[in-house]
Amino acid sequence: MDTVVTILLQGAFYAVFAAVVARYLRRRSQLNRDVVLAFGSVAGLFLLTIASSLIPGSDPLQTISSVLLVAQPFLTVRLVGHFGRVAAPLVVLALVGFLVAAGLVIIGITGNRPALLYVVALHRFLRWRVPDYSAERHLAGVLYLFVRGMTGPETPLVDGMPCGVFAWRPSGALVEALSDAFDRGTAP
Repeated sequence: MDTVVTILLQGAFYAVFAAVVARYLRRRSQLNRDVVLAFGSVAGLFLLTIASSLIPGSDPLQTISSVLLVAQPFLTVRLVGHFGRVAAPLVVLALVGFLVAAGLVIIGITGNRPALLYVVALHRFLRWRVPDYSAERHLAGVLYLFVRGMTGPETPLVDGMPCGVFAWRPSGALVEALSDAFDRGTAP
């Protein structure tokens, strides 16, 4: 039954995507382009997920799928900008987040390292924007939610954490040391 529902939902999504593309082809505008990009990345993700499940050893397809997935926040911010003002720092953060995440996916860096880079980037932004900023006081840590790993209230716990959830709080001293190392261009 779940497979039928999934196929129906993806079919409905592709019908909406086809309508969005047709609209863009009839009237090319920045808004229509950004709608196509947002829907297109998800459509590509769906197609690549199906293809990678059918093709054994399809690591390149999974990499492309991951890049399409990490593009969503930036594409969403662009789309929202058509309907209201979006602060320029938010657009820049979304773009930098996408570029860093895509780069990490492409070169195969996983685990805590990407999370630490995101925290350092946020630290550098907050240091610039928040009066009396302190990494130890203002940074809450990292929480990744892997939706496919979560199964609802029955999600099993491993070491007290639900499956599909990655939580980590690097120390403020570590974040500051790595940020300083970036400033100097040397390893901490």
